Amino acid sequence: MFQGIAERNLPIGPSDLFILPTTERRLHSVRSASIEYGMMEDRIYQLMLDASLVEPTELTSGRIYFDAQKGHDIIMAALDTVTTAEMAVDLDVAIDRVRAILDAGLIRRVEEFTDDTRTYSRVRKADYENFKSAINERATSIDEENEHVPLSQAARQATCTIEKILELALEDKVSLFRVDPRFLSGLMVDPAEVARHIVVARKNEAAVSSVTIYDPDAPYPTLLNRREAERRLKTASGTVRELIRLRLVETAFAFSPVTQRSQNYVTVASVDAFVKDHISLAMLSDQANIFPGKMKKQLDARGVKSAFEPTGRNSRYYRIADVRDFVG
Repeated sequence: MFQGIAERNLPIGPSDLFILPTTERRLHSVRSASIEYGMMEDRIYQLMLDASLVEPTELTSGRIYFDAQKGHDIIMAALDTVTTAEMAVDLDVAIDRVRAILDAGLIRRVEEFTDDTRTYSRVRKADYENFKSAINERATSIDEENEHVPLSQAARQATCTIEKILELALEDKVSLFRVDPRFLSGLMVDPAEVARHIVVARKNEAAVSSVTIYDPDAPYPTLLNRREAERRLKTASGTVRELIRLRLVETAFAFSPVTQRSQNYVTVASVDAFVKDHISLAMLSDQANIFPGKMKKQLDARGVKSAFEPTGRNSRYYRIADVRDFVG
């Protein structure tokens, strides 16, 4: 009876003698588990705490007990893991890159411990090897017909992360090409392919959030950046800025999936409305086949004033209603 009570309530194992030889370990202390499994006491305690096999306590490691069988399964799984530092060496990348891969969920953490300066993580060896195998399976020989760049360069061009490119590759949305044996730095991608998927994903995210999107690739764009507005108006650089300042064209705040920024864009409707009612001096002189300087003098002589007095080298515009005689 005393032997049974001791085995159920004390961390004694098969190698220990109480009244009788112990046949089965039922309890472990943090200290005895540390000795048996060759693992640091702090890690044993944290594992048992995470598994709710022990409660937070200030007791010493020799007095913190937990179910030996349940603890065994957890500790054995923990022993079959690799650290961020070990993965960084194996992948030939900085440890911050490994942390970013884990943060992106490309490999699942099974342990995480944070001290005053940094976070330590572990993943299952099987999960880590599966990640490597999945990447290697998708890395084919370089295709000389297309333009390819390293992952870091493609990430800069698409304003995304290397982890996002790897995620797209694992989803078979972009192709990976291996140029040398280095695991990540030896990979290349088509930057246009990456950018295309990144932009589509951002458009979808913005649409779900009901955010106004600047999309120049839409069949019928509703917003223009300043350069596009200048081309639509066939006007000199800087004119659109003047038209915005004078509120002769309207702007709308929108999100660009390419730059991942929000800013003011010129509305197509306001540009078209302006063009409907106004004509530039350059276009007017072309239609009338009169030199621009001479055209302006004739208009001045008639008392026809421009819609606004341009600054710098901005284009001069007239109201079409005021220059009907010259409009073809």
